[in-house]
Amino acid sequence: MAARLMAQEFPKDSVERVKQQQRIGEITKQLNDRKEKLVKLEMELLEETKDKEKAINEAQESADKNRQAAVKLSNDAEDRKKAKKAEKYSDEARRDAKKARRASKNLEEIEKDIKLLKKRIAEDEKTLSDLNLEKSE
Repeated sequence: MAARLMAQEFPKDSVERVKQQQRIGEITKQLNDRKEKLVKLEMELLEETKDKEKAINEAQESADKNRQAAVKLSNDAEDRKKAKKAEKYSDEARRDAKKARRASKNLEEIEKDIKLLKKRIAEDEKTLSDLNLEKSE
């Protein structure tokens, strides 16, 4: 009877090891996928940072042009040509400010995604480490 119990316990242990190996394989694949995605997001972060800086510079230039046009218009309030130019620069400044806000928001989203991904990678590495410790015992 003792031999029968030993025979039944061995396959259970073997099945558990196989399940654990599968789990380690799944986590390893997930970890590699997340690391790959992290690299892509970090590249995107660099790109978005450049876009944000460009948008901010454009918004500042537009605001300066708008300010100059407003000063010229205030000196000659009756001039239709100056009024049209001031309106054009005002619209341009508004549009460029919106682009700058949008670029800033995109950058924040990417930074948030990177932070979350790094947290998940750390969790996966810890889980993998724990499983490998169990495996070696």
